[in-house]
Amino acid sequence: MEVLRGEGTYDQLNRIGQRLMQMTVAALEEAGVPFQIAGEPAVYEVVFTDSKVCDYRDTQAGKAERTKR
Repeated sequence: MEVLRGEGTYDQLNRIGQRLMQMTVAALEEAGVPFQIAGEPAVYEVVFTDSKVCDYRDTQAGKAERTKR
C-alpha cells in the first residue's frame, strides 16, 4: 500500500497498462483473432469474442477455450 501511495504511481501504472494494451491489440489483430478489450489500462481483460462486450455477462460469454490457452 505504501508504494501505491507514492506520487505518480497510478499515472505510471496507467502508462504501462496502456502500452501493454496497445501491444496486445496489435498482436491479436495481426493474428486475426477476434477479441474485445474490457477494463482500464492498468487492469484490462482480453475477451475472445467477435461480439461487443457491454457487461460482465458478455465477458463470460467469450470463447472460454481460447481464453484458457
